[in-house]
Amino acid sequence: MENGTPSVTLGSETVPIRLPGPFALRLDLFHAAGRNSRRGCVAALGLSWGGDPLRTTIRRFGDDDILAYGGAVTDELIARGYSWSEIRDAGTYVWSLIADSVTPLLEMPTPAEVKTAEDFIGAPAGAGTG
Repeated sequence: MENGTPSVTLGSETVPIRLPGPFALRLDLFHAAGRNSRRGCVAALGLSWGGDPLRTTIRRFGDDDILAYGGAVTDELIARGYSWSEIRDAGTYVWSLIADSVTPLLEMPTPAEVKTAEDFIGAPAGAGTG
């Protein structure tokens, strides 16, 4: 972290990280790593990249596009002279930030689940039809 902002170091460069704003995109990145962890994590890095702009862009948001984007970001960063291990480690770190940002929302109960729990907890013991 640099000045309270998440960052990663690649070579001698410190790159600020700005997580994507849309929840749906962060959720797609979260699940994409389950299909291909290398590409999913590097896609997370690319879409959160706050350094010198990447030439690689993503056109649509969907698992296949995200994985293809992760591969293109890998190729671009390798061409910039960064090692695969640096790219992998940076991508894994950024993916973990994204995972931390979406998992609390995935664990929230639905309104129907809350109502069911309230009704169950609110019933007095031994109450029934008499």
